[in-house]
Amino acid sequence: LAHLTSSIQVLFLYSVLYRDDTAVQSKLAEGLISAGDNVTVMAPASFHRWSQLPFPNQTHFIPFERLAKVQEELLTESPNEQFYDVMEYAVKSCETFYQEPLITKFLELKHLEYDVVFVSSTYNECALTLLSALEANYVILSATNRLPIYVKYALGIPNQPSFSPDHWSLNDKLKFTARLRALFNYRKHINFIHFWYYRSIDSVVRGFIPSHSTMLATIQEASSVMVDRNVAVDTPH
Repeated sequence: LAHLTSSIQVLFLYSVLYRDDTAVQSKLAEGLISAGDNVTVMAPASFHRWSQLPFPNQTHFIPFERLAKVQEELLTESPNEQFYDVMEYAVKSCETFYQEPLITKFLELKHLEYDVVFVSSTYNECALTLLSALEANYVILSATNRLPIYVKYALGIPNQPSFSPDHWSLNDKLKFTARLRALFNYRKHINFIHFWYYRSIDSVVRGFIPSHSTMLATIQEASSVMVDRNVAVDTPH
């Protein structure tokens, strides 16, 4: 896009911050700014404390004050950031995200004044639902070695336990017991995601956007998906 027009309006939108993603996306922002584009970041006010690499000085930063306060309280309750705790944290953050004055304004206007929006794939499903409702041109960025299930869904990647290590293993030697362990962990993860996490996100969003269908349906409307690494194809076996 940066080569098709002299200058575009770019937004990086976060409902939840994740260190791996912000490190990669700050470099992407640098490239866009050097190409003459205008870059805005909307994120919880604690954004710069969370980022491994801060966004360039030329970035226009719009903080979500309420969201930052609620998330800091949630982190105090669950300081270890365990896998399921983080998902509950994302669900509880979603309602506050939609109560932010700027997000409320976007819903009233039914429009985003940005040419393209980049959104992190990690625990930012709430932000995805907003972009889908506003029919924005959005790109999903996945910068971690664990692809979220809905990103796999978008890319057409099959279930992987039989030919790649499970998410929490660094061992590439897939013996029979390793395959069984990977399958068990994968199914446990899938069941929790589909039967609690996604449904919880959908329930919160419908309170603000009654026409919302499902979180998974929003992935089909993404303009593109950018993946930094895919464990299903780059793990040697």
